[in-house]
Amino acid sequence: MLNILEKEVKSYFNKIILIFILALVPIFPNPIKSALILFMVYISISVLSLLIWSKRLDFYGINNIIISFICLIVYFIILSYIYKANISSLAKIIQLICCFILFMTGYSFCVSKNDVTLVKTLIHILSIVFIIDTYLNSPTQNFIFGFNGNAIGMYFMCLIFIYVLLIDKMKYFNYIMILLMVLIVYFSNSRSALLSIMIVFSIFFISKTKLECICFSKLAFFTIIFFVFCFSVIYPVLYFTDFGINLNKIFVEYTNKTFFSGRQIIWANILSEISDKFWIGYGLDKSPSDIFSTSLSSHNLYFQIVLQSGIIGLFLLLFIIFLIFNKITLNKSYYKSKIIILFLYAMLIQQTFEVALTQNHLSFGLIMWFILGLGCNVYFLKTKI
Repeated sequence: MLNILEKEVKSYFNKIILIFILALVPIFPNPIKSALILFMVYISISVLSLLIWSKRLDFYGINNIIISFICLIVYFIILSYIYKANISSLAKIIQLICCFILFMTGYSFCVSKNDVTLVKTLIHILSIVFIIDTYLNSPTQNFIFGFNGNAIGMYFMCLIFIYVLLIDKMKYFNYIMILLMVLIVYFSNSRSALLSIMIVFSIFFISKTKLECICFSKLAFFTIIFFVFCFSVIYPVLYFTDFGINLNKIFVEYTNKTFFSGRQIIWANILSEISDKFWIGYGLDKSPSDIFSTSLSSHNLYFQIVLQSGIIGLFLLLFIIFLIFNKITLNKSYYKSKIIILFLYAMLIQQTFEVALTQNHLSFGLIMWFILGLGCNVYFLKTKI
C-alpha cells in the first residue's frame, strides 16, 4: 500500500515539475527579477525532486561535473568578494546554483509514459496556440514574451528537441508538429535559433551514422567552439570591410534582412574593453552598459561571461559543458543521447547570439540545463517510452 502511494506521489510530483519547467517558467524571462516568489517555488520543487529520486542517484558517474560546478560557484563567490558583493552579483551566484540544481534534476529524473503523454500534449497545445497566435499578429506572444521574438525562438528550439527525445517511432503527425514548431521559430524572426536548428539538422542528415563515433562527435564539438569564437571576433571586424558591405547587400537582396544586426557594435566595444581585465573581468554585476555607452545586452554568452568573470570564468563554464558532453558520448549507443548531443551543439551556436544559459533569459537556460541533465541520465536514455 505504501509503495503504491509513494509511486502516485512521485507521479504527481513529476507532472508538477514538467508543467512548471516547460509551460509556466518561460512566461517569466528572468525569474529573479520578475517573479521572485515563483523562482523560489521552482527551486523548492527541484530540490524536492532530487530528494525523491536520490535513492537511485549514482554521483560517482558525474562527480567531475559536480566538482567543476562547485569550482565555478566558489570562483563567483571570490569575485563577488573582490569586487564588493551587491544584490546583482549575489543574484548571479544564485542563478548559477539554480542551473546546477536543474542539471541534477534532469540527471535524477524518472520519466514515465504518463509524463511523456503530458509533455507531448503540452507541446501540441503550445504549438497550435502559438501558430494561431502568429496568424493573429501575436497578441498572446507579445503579452507573455514582451515582444521578444528571440525568446520565442529559443523556447521552441528547446521544445523541438524535447519533442524528438520523447518519440521512439516517428509518424506523419510527429513530422507535422515538428514542422509547426520550426515555422514558429521562423515567424519569431529569431535568426539565431533558426540558424542553430538548420546547422544541427544538417549535421544530423549528412552524418547521422557518424554520430555514434566518439571521435567524430568530439571533433564536431571543438569545431563548433572554434567557429563560434572566430565568428564572435571576425563579425565586428567585417562591418568595416568591403567584403562585409558586399555580404550585407547579398543578405538584403536574398533574405530581405541585413547581415549586421547591431551586435557588431556591441561586440567591438566589448573586445576593446575586456583586454584591460582579461583574466577576471569587471565583476558579476557588470553589463555592457556599465562599461561603455549602450542600453543593450551583449547578445553573446561568451562575451558576457568574459566581461563579468574573465577568461577564467569562461574556461570553467566551457569545461563543465565539455564534461557533460563527454558523459553523454559515453552513452552514444542510445538514440536519445545522439539527440541531446545535437541539442548541445545547437545550444552552443545559439548562445553566440543570446545570453540565456546562466543569466538574462534564465528560464530558458534552466530548460537547457534540465535537458543536459537528461543526457547524463542513463535510466532515461535506456528506457523505451
